[in-house]
Order: sequence, then structure tokens, then C-alpha cells
Amino acid sequence: MSGRLVRLDGEVGHAAAAGYGQVLFAESPLGGLLMLLGLIPLAPRAAVGAAIACTLATVLARLRGYPYAEWRRGLYGYVAALTGVFWGVLFAPTLVLLALAVAPFVDRNPSTKPGDRKIAITLFTMLLMFGAVLTIIGSFFRGTGYNWVWPWAQGVFFEL
Repeated sequence: MSGRLVRLDGEVGHAAAAGYGQVLFAESPLGGLLMLLGLIPLAPRAAVGAAIACTLATVLARLRGYPYAEWRRGLYGYVAALTGVFWGVLFAPTLVLLALAVAPFVDRNPSTKPGDRKIAITLFTMLLMFGAVLTIIGSFFRGTGYNWVWPWAQGVFFEL
């Protein structure tokens, strides 16, 4: 196992940089590195989030045995890089976000029956409920200038 990880260390940087370069359809690790360096002064949290997510996705793709040519070209890292930019810009890094990022790789159940996918169904239900609550709050509990108002006290800001 240790020989596999030593070999993995030499290739992860190349594959992660190539994955970051895939965001702009450039399969070049140098292009990915330059893109990452260009993002650091503009949005440091986004750059860190993208680098961590892209590297984590590349490592997990390698450890799970996905085709060598695909993960080496960065095909598993570019979506993670975009997700890392999104989460890095919108949210402060927390252990909850890390757990959500790793959850699909922990739930290794290949079954397609909903009854067998308890973790996936629970996480998606929580996501759906969180989105519904935020939508209701954003629609009914905001007033002029997006200030917090109680709809039963001041009325609804918009017409239904």
C-alpha cells in the first residue's frame, strides 16, 4: 500500500493542476497552475477551496481505481475545482462542508433501490429542506432593502 501512495504523490500534483486547467478546456497542468495563481489575489478562499477539492477528487479517483488516463488528464478534478470555487466564495470552510464533499465516496452502496440508499436519501432530503426553508425566508420575511420583516406585522413585500 505504501508503494502505491508514494507513486501517487508524484502524480497527484500534475493531475490536479491538469484538472484545474480543464475548467478552461486546457489540459495543461501549467495552464491550471496559472489559473489558480491568478485566482489567489482575487478570491483566496475560492482558490484554496478549488485546490483542495480538485486534489481530493483526483486522489479519490485514483484510490477508487478509476481509469488511469482519465484521472491523469484531470477529468475528475475539474468539476471538483468548480465546486471548490463555489463553496470557497459563498461559505466559510467548515467540517460540515468537508463531510458533505466526502459523503458520496463514503456511501459506496452500488444499489439502485431507494430503500438501500439511506445516507444518500437523508443527505438529499436535508438539502431539499434547507433550500425550501431558505426560499420561504427569502420570499416572505424580507421587506424593502431586503430587511427582515414579519409578514403578519407589516404585510408581504410583493404581490402574489
